[in-house]
Amino acid sequence: MYADELWGKLSAKYIHLQRQMNKFDYEITIDVDHPWAFQHKGFRSYAGFAKDILKLDVTNFITRYKSLKKGQDPYNSFEWLYRVCPVEKTKFFFLINCQSKFDSNYTANNPHYAELIRKTAARGFECGIHPSYNTFLSATAIESEKNMLSKILGKEVISSRQHYLRYRLPDTNRALIEAGIRHDYTTALINGIGFRNAIANEFNWFDLEKNEITGLVLHPGMAMDVSLKNYLGYDAEYAFNMLLDLIEKTKKVSGKFVLIWHNSNLSQLGGWADWKGLFSELLKYLESKTNEI
Repeated sequence: MYADELWGKLSAKYIHLQRQMNKFDYEITIDVDHPWAFQHKGFRSYAGFAKDILKLDVTNFITRYKSLKKGQDPYNSFEWLYRVCPVEKTKFFFLINCQSKFDSNYTANNPHYAELIRKTAARGFECGIHPSYNTFLSATAIESEKNMLSKILGKEVISSRQHYLRYRLPDTNRALIEAGIRHDYTTALINGIGFRNAIANEFNWFDLEKNEITGLVLHPGMAMDVSLKNYLGYDAEYAFNMLLDLIEKTKKVSGKFVLIWHNSNLSQLGGWADWKGLFSELLKYLESKTNEI
């Protein structure tokens, strides 16, 4: 809104100025921290049965059994995501390294995980790197994980989002540039929703210390599933209404609404049972808004 006001002042004084006008759009971004809840963990997949028994967790025991014996893993929402998410408006970010307790146990060395990544790309979806928790200050570490993913995909990886949205300016952005990343999706609020950089469109990051525009394009996220449920404490219905309002605000200024979601939060586990329906309805609403004249 401020940008529009500023443009009005500038164009009145400098009539030769030109402005590229945007059209409302949206993008769905899926973080894959845990591709499966129970499957493809080797011995650990079955050792969990003992833990369930010791805790007398019957629900988890049954869910684990269905996952391992019948192939019904609760986090495996990928086929559903392939069907409902528009290919041209959806990106998957894969966490493929484990260097801390905050990372996943699934790595690039897991053949089942590598096959899932290749399958996602084969469906036409862009795949970006989800650099692990401790990489945020190291271009070498980010580039190493980017290259791991590139090797799996057989092509260059140019997009990323830091795990846990962990970054520090200007260090992380400079590390991303050095590592060959051209599009970053880390910028987002964790304890809220809205416009982290007070802008509703992607923009080239400006390095203030060097006083220069860089080639790194930042794509601000407007809302994240974990923020809505865990940090803000919203239920699915209230969150849905908040998101609709945020979409309308974004559309009013011809912005791009970027949603951050996790495949694991489309399951029935951890209190997420009502959120898959929210996600589905949100996709329909976003598509209807892009088709409006």
